Amino acid sequence: MFVGHIIYKVNNLDAAVKKFRRFGFKVEYGRKNKPYNALIYFSQGAYLELLENTGLPTYAKKIFSIFINKQFIQRVNTWENGPEGLQDICLEGSKKELKYVIKQLDGKGQLLRTRRIDTNNRKLNYQVFFPDDFEYPFVMSHFSTNPRPIKYTHPNGSTKIDRISYPVSNRKIRDFLKDNVKDSRLILQEKNLYIEFDNGMSIMGDKVITGNHSYYFL
Repeated sequence: MFVGHIIYKVNNLDAAVKKFRRFGFKVEYGRKNKPYNALIYFSQGAYLELLENTGLPTYAKKIFSIFINKQFIQRVNTWENGPEGLQDICLEGSKKELKYVIKQLDGKGQLLRTRRIDTNNRKLNYQVFFPDDFEYPFVMSHFSTNPRPIKYTHPNGSTKIDRISYPVSNRKIRDFLKDNVKDSRLILQEKNLYIEFDNGMSIMGDKVITGNHSYYFL
């Protein structure tokens, strides 16, 4: 498996899209009508997801929380009510790898089979598993159609996320990641979630940092 994407929580999706575009990234909304997220894709490796909310209506959250999986909704609420900035990573792999991870975690979590039609009218089917333990990242299968562009360079010169520094202090989770993730970009450490692009830009928390170390607050 590898790091498929990183979640960046935003309070206002339209404003965030405009700001990331000003930073020289090509950004596309997750869907045409009433989007709740936007994506910054790269030809290889992880992409960045700008997330305002998960799109789950209030009644669905109540049903899940009472009858199905309370921990899943707690994770969702943590994202939606959290501060702006980097929040979490998602591991991505084949359906076989996803099944293996679920077995490793004794099935303790919420598996969803979902689909969406993106702004390019591509039907993206996938499965995603949210472990009950919030310290584990969530995991998904590959999209049925790969939305990543081929040999694309963003206007700011970036072609990929070059480094993902992921905070983990729990030895059990660290071992889980070492055993399951084969991604040279992922660096395990004990501080903050931090990503670097191959053009010298980086993101720490809610700050986008340029190559000359200027800070821009989103």
